[in-house]
Amino acid sequence: LNIKNCNRRAFPSATEGGDMIYFDHPGGGAVFGAPTVAFGGSVMVDADVSQILENVLDRFLSSASCRARNGSGVNEAGFDCVTTPVIGSTWIASVATTPQTTSTFLGLAAAAAQTPLLGGEILIGLAPPPLFQQGSGSHAVPIPNVSNLLGAVLHAQGFRAEQQGGNLSIALLNAQKLRLGN
Repeated sequence: LNIKNCNRRAFPSATEGGDMIYFDHPGGGAVFGAPTVAFGGSVMVDADVSQILENVLDRFLSSASCRARNGSGVNEAGFDCVTTPVIGSTWIASVATTPQTTSTFLGLAAAAAQTPLLGGEILIGLAPPPLFQQGSGSHAVPIPNVSNLLGAVLHAQGFRAEQQGGNLSIALLNAQKLRLGN
């Protein structure tokens, strides 16, 4: 649930604390349990508990989102979401072009690069291998209408191929973190 140090909090005695469980069911759906009387009251006064609840609700509500990321700030801007990634629809992204652009590419990966590669330019994970799509500024990706994709996170990056004189170069653009929603 993206909470750092959740299991490292030191309690003065063994009578303080609480247990929680989060479980993605293989057939779809998920379970969250916080079987403690104090959980509800702690939401108002404990930032970690409040963040946990927010993350759980985000996961369950699974509203589609698309957030730009730029690693170490090396990449150009210019890769954007035109639509939000909703299951059962077509997600549309745009890659900025220049007069020298010969084609554009979209890289779509199941993970972000642990450490941005090539000095912070490649922000999508390379394992498992990303999918690449070629286009001319606009990219359309069909998202299957599969319920267990709800809340899944994908990472995408834009690329632009440019011809200058006799040289072909690739410009890597910012990336997008996509949460598939409904």
